[in-house]
Amino acid sequence: VVAPLGTAFTDAQAVLIKRYTTEVVMLFDADPAGLKATFRSADTLLRHGVRVRLATLPPGEDPDSLVRRGGAAAIEPILRDAVDVLERKLQLLELKGWFADVHKAREALDRLLPTLRAASDPVTRELYVSRVAERLGIPRETIATEAARSAPPAIAPVAPVVRPAAPASSGPEPGSNTPGAALERRLLRLLLGDRGWLNRAAEELDPERFSVPAFRRIYAALVALPPDAPLGDALAALDPRAQEAWQRLAAAGPPPEGMDVDGEYVGILEALEEMATFADMAAEKDPMVLRRRWQALSKEGQARFQMYLANARRPVTRHAGSPTEE
Repeated sequence: VVAPLGTAFTDAQAVLIKRYTTEVVMLFDADPAGLKATFRSADTLLRHGVRVRLATLPPGEDPDSLVRRGGAAAIEPILRDAVDVLERKLQLLELKGWFADVHKAREALDRLLPTLRAASDPVTRELYVSRVAERLGIPRETIATEAARSAPPAIAPVAPVVRPAAPASSGPEPGSNTPGAALERRLLRLLLGDRGWLNRAAEELDPERFSVPAFRRIYAALVALPPDAPLGDALAALDPRAQEAWQRLAAAGPPPEGMDVDGEYVGILEALEEMATFADMAAEKDPMVLRRRWQALSKEGQARFQMYLANARRPVTRHAGSPTEE
């Protein structure tokens, strides 16, 4: 039994697990947050060649409450009934009606592709591709082609924004030097380039996780769009500062060709998950508890936590005439 110490399961943890086993049964909480963490962690393990099965808890239960009430006997049948991660995704999509029509089926495929792409074991990947093709009723070659795509299309151009000149006292957007700013910028570049990634993020990430206000407003406007609306329609709902941040994201272009987009997306969400714990960590009074939580962070997370503490101690200042940031 391995406790991942939070929902931000990392590549380093996957490497450690691979040393001891090639198959993992995951048992996270059954609430929406637990499901999101389960699928992100499963994709991380698949990228390292580990086979993943998911155990499903009864509604309203978590592993702790179940074991406290019934001991090992209560949890053993749940572990025995664990199913492959792809099969569990298919079950959930079926329950929610995602295979009911062509439009939803296309979006269902977008939700399945990250797991197909994460499967580094050739046999597992071939089985996944064949299973999804069978369920959607389309040729296996079509699914294989989609799964082989790694980079999203270019960010759609947007019309120039006409806005009043910023006042001379306008300074950097609050939060633009926070440890999460670069992560949020990278994530938005992915989302602006591919509607499928935006659809997935809308289910997995709350706008309040964004520390840069302009990025938060952009993301909130994107997830509020009707399903068939062009992404550029979100621009009209933004204030001038957020529009300027959008333009800079669009000018930066798509992620580099050949990037592991699945890994980039999952890594960013895991990092944002870690950062959501920083406020509680900073308030922790027990040095031993703080040390354990510090050690559970990834190496990058430890560096971001140091930056978080430094920013928390730094007085807030405004720089007159400085260039406008996010």
